[in-house]
Amino acid sequence: MPAPLQIESVILTIRSERVILAADLALIYGVLPKRLNEQVRRNADRFPGDFAFQLTGEEFRALQEQGLVRVDGRAALRSQIATLKPG
Repeated sequence: MPAPLQIESVILTIRSERVILAADLALIYGVLPKRLNEQVRRNADRFPGDFAFQLTGEEFRALQEQGLVRVDGRAALRSQIATLKPG
């Protein structure tokens, strides 16, 4: 059985905001990142306007350079959508 995910370990700072990438949030909730992103898009009216934002290509490349996302973007199971962590 895999070790439980330490939420603090997946919180990143992007645009001076503390965020969790969609893939990590999906892991926390036990769903596929594709489904999480799909539900956020389909139910946008249920989320605060600043709940999520799309990373720029430059931001995504910076995450790759830090080893947080693999070059192909798929193998690391990371999405380019980030969600703001309240507080």
